[in-house]
Amino acid sequence: MGFISGFTSTMAHAGGPPVTMYLLPQKLPRHIFVGTHVIFFAVLNAVKLVPYGYLGIMNVRHLWTALMLAPFIFAGVQLGIYLNRNFNELWFIRVIYVILFLTGLQLMLGKSLLKVVMGL
Repeated sequence: MGFISGFTSTMAHAGGPPVTMYLLPQKLPRHIFVGTHVIFFAVLNAVKLVPYGYLGIMNVRHLWTALMLAPFIFAGVQLGIYLNRNFNELWFIRVIYVILFLTGLQLMLGKSLLKVVMGL
């Protein structure tokens, strides 16, 4: 699943579902589950920088955009910590399964779920 996740993440930025499908049956505690995702994708995205740079996919404009969005990282991390601490195990797993289902549906349909729901 790591290979599949790495491949789909590189090709379509859709590497989350394979890792999630692998980790859910492991019945990890919430903080370990989330931490494993964070470390896996931090390493994966760092590795992708080399070929992206070599292929000319990364440019200064992309880096500038990342820099402008960086302040939102703190808010997202704080929200994630809050939610992780305040969800119980049962609801955490339920939410993960719902997100996994919706992500899979979106990947199969090939367009935004919002567009599907609104009939666009």
